[in-house]
Amino acid sequence: MTGKSIELDPVLDALKPLGKYQVVQTLLFFISYFSCSYSLFAIIFTGQKAKHSCAPGLNATSSHADELNGDWNNETVVHYGKCSITYTRNDSSGSGISGVIHEDNRCIYGMQYYDKAKDFSVITEFDLVCGRAPLAGLSQTLLMLGQGLGAVLFTALSDRFGRKRIQVITHALLLGGNLVIGFAPDYVTFAVFKLFVGAVQQGVVLTTVTANVESFPGRYRGFIAGFVGAVCWAIVTSSLTPWAYLLRGYSWRVLQLATTSVGVVVILQMIYLREPMRWLLANGRSHEVVEQLKRAAKVNKRSVQEILDVFHHLHREQEKNVTTHPDDVITHPDDVRAQNDDINAKGDDVAEKNVENPEVAPLNASLLALEAELEEVKARKLNCLDLLRHRRLRVNALCVWAIWFINSLTYFALFLMSGSLTDNIYLSFFLNVAVEVPASIIFLFSIERIGRKRTLLLFHIIAAVGLLSSGVLISFSGTPGIKIAATVMTLIGKLGISGSFGCVFFYTNEIFPTNIRNLAVGTGSTAARVGGMIAPFIGLLAEKAVWAPGALFGTCNLLVVVIIRLLPESKGRELPQTIDDLEAWYNPPENNEGEQKSQN
Repeated sequence: MTGKSIELDPVLDALKPLGKYQVVQTLLFFISYFSCSYSLFAIIFTGQKAKHSCAPGLNATSSHADELNGDWNNETVVHYGKCSITYTRNDSSGSGISGVIHEDNRCIYGMQYYDKAKDFSVITEFDLVCGRAPLAGLSQTLLMLGQGLGAVLFTALSDRFGRKRIQVITHALLLGGNLVIGFAPDYVTFAVFKLFVGAVQQGVVLTTVTANVESFPGRYRGFIAGFVGAVCWAIVTSSLTPWAYLLRGYSWRVLQLATTSVGVVVILQMIYLREPMRWLLANGRSHEVVEQLKRAAKVNKRSVQEILDVFHHLHREQEKNVTTHPDDVITHPDDVRAQNDDINAKGDDVAEKNVENPEVAPLNASLLALEAELEEVKARKLNCLDLLRHRRLRVNALCVWAIWFINSLTYFALFLMSGSLTDNIYLSFFLNVAVEVPASIIFLFSIERIGRKRTLLLFHIIAAVGLLSSGVLISFSGTPGIKIAATVMTLIGKLGISGSFGCVFFYTNEIFPTNIRNLAVGTGSTAARVGGMIAPFIGLLAEKAVWAPGALFGTCNLLVVVIIRLLPESKGRELPQTIDDLEAWYNPPENNEGEQKSQN
């Protein structure tokens, strides 16, 4: 049977939308944010730069003499620069040679760092300075590349094998990958596992967002997946600041391992986390749906029979209007009778077995009958090609990819243009994260009032205004007070793009069917990673014209305003289980069409 699917929102309402069961399950998903956030942002503190210069050798005199092919005397002076060694000579001996006599662009004895230990950061320990400086940025580029790969791989696996299973597996792998980074003996190991960590981190983040969207009825999805999720992310990310500050006097490995330790919460997920019922229903896992309904009803102190009756009633009502695929139609009367007799027989068998306890018999019979009905709603599994094969999915996917790309590009461009907001790295990081809280508040009050599309539009306008204004103000940075104004506009732009990121995460989940929902989010995240990898090159454009980056990225954000018009509004709608459910958003019900014709 295809077409219309059983709605879950009324069942979730009957269970209590914010009941203890749902709240606990949501928190079990959200605790993974600690591992995800720390994996992304710890490098800001573990990768700090330090003042450096070429180090002198233990037996420098003889070595320098060899370097100068014996042209060495007491008048020769050695200068140890940041990345080179320079030899000069004063002509007090009458040799006729003075000034610079040789310059070596190698630090042949390694590097020395002022006021910092060798293991202060990744940069100091692996000497990622001078000619090796690009390797510091390469590690983060590899992490983002890993995110792009993981966004497609693990979200597709999540749609096929379940949210919980992929969440637990990727979270455990994330813990292991970060441990290896903490003990990395060389840069190559460090960089390779950055790629690995980026991939599994996306598996954790995207399954968390998708699972929380699927676990609540429509009117609560914006509050839980949008507002609560964004605030949790901001709080978790800001909590990295005290970790970094308290451990600032220790090796970078101490901070890396300390932040990695939060990953042990994956043990709680293994034990207590449950698969979202929408995914189970979409994949024909009828017995598990029934078991979860019973468990949730007990935890929320609701009547099990009452909850099952609501579900049973919804199925019967929707069955009347269902569109059946020709291949699924049972045309022979004997087949119809055989199917009905089989379902009824299950109920009769249970009733006979429980004849001594008549109060239990009707409930068990109802459960078995319900399980048989649930088997009929198993949806066809979709893959990446289906995103482009079906017109509605194709339009939604192309628009979402463009929005994710521009979001990421704008986010990193704003961050790059702002530079360090203050001279204190800990304060600068905290301020950048803090603006995400008001963005979440705006999201909360607008998502249900003006809808998803207009909220996304609002945030992109804020980001565009902040970015364009910041770019203009930077052109006059020599004027007193302009730097403060530019910083304020940068924070406003950061607020806008942070809110947009949270909104597009939430919105994307609502406009794709269940069996391809997480894959759609994953491909969108991959587009975002591409934008993130391009953004660092904004510096090259800024060298040509300081106003150009603001104009370019501001225009890109305004382009989103046009793109959003092609997407459907999902406010107040049941999450689509199938492609037919999504098509129904665009097509008026047949009975309404009939009424309109009769009136004409």
